[in-house]
Amino acid sequence: MDEIDDLDARLRKSVLRLRAWRWMSRITENPNEVAALLSTEARFLIDLGREHPSRAKEIGRLIVAYHNMIVVMQRAGRGTGLPSRQDRCSRVNFVDGQQPR
Repeated sequence: MDEIDDLDARLRKSVLRLRAWRWMSRITENPNEVAALLSTEARFLIDLGREHPSRAKEIGRLIVAYHNMIVVMQRAGRGTGLPSRQDRCSRVNFVDGQQPR
């Protein structure tokens, strides 16, 4: 049971981290650094999904949200500009209002 509680806490932490970086993406001066930090968390989530296949769908959603945010930050780092705020938010919107089980 403790392992499930630890997993839930870790997934909640990932959700909160993504929300924080989504907000920080609006003010950052170094989007490539943000993309690198997000990539580290996404890799961790991939490993976590392999360890907990019963929660793979939920973890996979988080991975996709992280990937979308990484793409946005890489695009900003190349100077192609950030997409509109609505576009950025809609890509990771499933995270809002949903807590990991």
